[in-house]
Amino acid sequence: MNLNEKLVALDKFINQALYDPKNGFYMKGNPFGNKGDFITAPNISILFSEILSVWTISFWQKLKCPKKINIIDLGSGNGQMIYDMINSFKSFPKFYKSCQFIIFEKSPYLKKIQKKKLQNYKVKWIKSFNELNNEPNIFFANEFFDALPIKQFIKIKNRWAERYIEISNNKSFKFINKFTDMNLIEQKIGFKISQKQKILELIYV
Repeated sequence: MNLNEKLVALDKFINQALYDPKNGFYMKGNPFGNKGDFITAPNISILFSEILSVWTISFWQKLKCPKKINIIDLGSGNGQMIYDMINSFKSFPKFYKSCQFIIFEKSPYLKKIQKKKLQNYKVKWIKSFNELNNEPNIFFANEFFDALPIKQFIKIKNRWAERYIEISNNKSFKFINKFTDMNLIEQKIGFKISQKQKILELIYV
């Protein structure tokens, strides 16, 4: 996408705004903390990560304590949550020994921050879920899904429209709705989803 385009689908616009290699919000700097734009729970109190750690160990026990398990952090931000969780797990040697810690991160900038913070820990970074082995997996996704590009559909007088962004010559933006055939969308995703809905948000992976 570039600003010379006049009409851009919402998912394409979000992807450009957040993940453009040069100018994307998550690609060019650290948005977290006092010097950033916002702060998340793991950076406010260690209790958040400790509670997740207790739940993780409890769930591992319900799985009958497998000898190998993958602990996967999706979009690890500045790495604080997984850092605190790993330190909490050290108090439970049997569980800690069973863990393979994995981070799925799209931003090279944030990955550098994570690697510096976690340099004394055995952590693996992956680019694709195809890199995962066949061990049991526990995924953590703190504020991950709300940063994914979405397609948004709105029902207007019993007709479905997809939301687009209109870009004017003076670089201002506004929402535009373009009518679409929901049957084709449902054929693509493989099931009926629109029958009782008024707004739909879909992520294609």
